[in-house]
Amino acid sequence: MKRIFTLLFVFTIFHFSHAQIKKGSLLLDGQFTIGSYVGEDNTPFFAGLSPSAGLFISDRFVIGAGIGVGYASLSGFDGGNLIVSPFARYYLSNKEDSPWKW
Repeated sequence: MKRIFTLLFVFTIFHFSHAQIKKGSLLLDGQFTIGSYVGEDNTPFFAGLSPSAGLFISDRFVIGAGIGVGYASLSGFDGGNLIVSPFARYYLSNKEDSPWKW
């Protein structure tokens, strides 16, 4: 029952969300990850943060970049990483009569 309510909630959010995909709009996105599990010797741990931003240079076409930082600890090894990731996206349709619109 809990799973059904969760799925209904997710589909409702997608149905009512509308993106501004016009020239000059700003796209902000990001992820936060944290995890751990119980191992035999040590307990591994990892965490990461990766925000990204983009600008619509024309209707439905956005370019931008993201930066990610992370940390991991496993069996006496501690390390981090830094990732820079450029991106470009093109949104196929935003018309009212689109077959992709719910």
